[in-house]
Amino acid sequence: MKVKIKKVYPIFIAVILICILFSSPTLAGEITELEEQREMTQEEVNQLQEELNTLVAELDMTETQLISIGEQIIQRESDLGKAEEDRQRQYDDMMLRIVYIYEMGTVSALEKILSAGSIAEILVQAEMVQAFHNHDRAMLEKFIETIEHIEDIRASLEEDFANLEYKQETFKAQVENVRALIETRSADLDNIDELITEAIRIAAELAEAEAEAAREAEAARELENDSNEIAEVPPDSGVDVPPTPPADDPPPEPPSNGDAPPFVPPGGDATAAQIIVAAAHSAIGVPYVWGGQTMAGFDCSGLTMWAHAQAGIQIPRTSITQRNAGRPVPMGEQQPGDIAWTFGHVGLYIGGGMMIEAQQTGTNVMISPVRVDVFVRFW
Repeated sequence: MKVKIKKVYPIFIAVILICILFSSPTLAGEITELEEQREMTQEEVNQLQEELNTLVAELDMTETQLISIGEQIIQRESDLGKAEEDRQRQYDDMMLRIVYIYEMGTVSALEKILSAGSIAEILVQAEMVQAFHNHDRAMLEKFIETIEHIEDIRASLEEDFANLEYKQETFKAQVENVRALIETRSADLDNIDELITEAIRIAAELAEAEAEAAREAEAARELENDSNEIAEVPPDSGVDVPPTPPADDPPPEPPSNGDAPPFVPPGGDATAAQIIVAAAHSAIGVPYVWGGQTMAGFDCSGLTMWAHAQAGIQIPRTSITQRNAGRPVPMGEQQPGDIAWTFGHVGLYIGGGMMIEAQQTGTNVMISPVRVDVFVRFW
């Protein structure tokens, strides 16, 4: 029975070694293939990130242009209102002259001309009536031309504005698509990393199994040699066979340092934050106006800039520059007074998962649930 065990055991060890030898090259090839796949995926992610950066820059430029055109439209609205007032005033003045010149008393203008004492007086009366008529006509035509010119400029600006709004929405859609692709490919990267880690682990286990098999084979050979020596020693020789020393335990793994704590921006001026929130509350109900940054009308970044200005804090004008200039606040650490940011839009966080925002054309400044990616702080 002992002889059979001695013969079978080396054969078993040999089979294990053969399996290991065949498995190791396959794993090595898989790891190399995964690393090449990871490199290609990482390059794709890098290219997508560059594309995203370009789109964000273009989005910021478009927002700046929209703000500029919005401000021009606001100015043209003011000019148009003033021109309308001037035209109405000129019209009222003309009507007064008609009353005094053409309808004074019971005598008509023609009767006044014909009742003049001489031809010279008749000509003077006629020329005066004609002069007033020409003046009123010229003034009305001038005001009409001014109003039409302002209307043409406003119509052109509104057309440019509509084109830019469409362009902005296109950029936003492209940004979301690229972000989704980056997230997908980043997830692929994580999956590849897991596969590489698992393959390396298996390879390490196989290498350890190979080493263990070699140790066991060596131990088997030593055991066989010892058995042969024992068989040759007489039973009463008194020779002691030394015991086989135990295998060394594997070295302990080094302790993990754990993950670093998340960055939390230092606490700011709570008074300034309260002023910002109070200013935002005071703007509720103000209409949305592109380019607006006063209580006459706000766009989204105009509202956040104005609210901070009430606390004596100057911040950039567009949503993207506000995002880049503010101190990042980790999600879950936001406080009232922080700016709530997402691509192309900002609002002011007021606590309880709510924010005050100038949302879009046709709405007023309102309180809405937070729907953003990032919080930043200036106070």
